[in-house]
Amino acid sequence: MNNSQSASTKACEDSHKLVPISQALAMFPGRRPHISTVWRWGQKGVRGVKLEIVRVGGRAYVSLGAIDRFVSATSAGVTATGRRPNELPAQRRASIAAARAHLDSIGM
Repeated sequence: MNNSQSASTKACEDSHKLVPISQALAMFPGRRPHISTVWRWGQKGVRGVKLEIVRVGGRAYVSLGAIDRFVSATSAGVTATGRRPNELPAQRRASIAAARAHLDSIGM
């Protein structure tokens, strides 16, 4: 096995390695989040994206790969539904357009 194969194998193993949430706090880019924030990301998510948390024997763990996927998904600005957070669904846009047309018709 050459060095590039061993490096990629090591990176893959690291991305799947489970670490307790308390240790995972230091793995997030930028300012270190509070542990309750990480719990909330796992329970409720951010803009439709949840952090993948694994429970083993009553303890919660997260992998570097899960952190990378979560940060990428939330940084991209696109939710799990494929919409940007400020983008309205088609039915809502149609409803708004109908309301505006009605207001225009009555002179408001």
